[in-house]
Amino acid sequence: MGHYMRFNYRIVKFIVANIANDENEQKKIKEETGRETIIGDRRFYFGMLRAQWSNVEFELILVNSLYSENHKFKELILKYDVLDMEVTDNPTPEIFKLKDSMDKFVAYRELIEIKK
Repeated sequence: MGHYMRFNYRIVKFIVANIANDENEQKKIKEETGRETIIGDRRFYFGMLRAQWSNVEFELILVNSLYSENHKFKELILKYDVLDMEVTDNPTPEIFKLKDSMDKFVAYRELIEIKK
């Protein structure tokens, strides 16, 4: 499963590195890295990635990201809400909160809900 997890991490990392939200972010990335990016909606691309995962794969990716060795993937998942699990109208944005619809992840709640 390691190769599968690394592949998903690389796809997420690719989306983050190559999709800018607006022209200002696009210019900033160009200045910092020299890379050309496109302007788009990262959430759309994350949605395309999630659409190909089964429920079991979704849970495996979540659990895999909780291991300390995979902290980079967890950081991307939390920062960009890759798994679409975060309550977006959370009154305390420094806390990661699961949507009520994510009830199958109750066992992981304390591991997932961390201060950013």
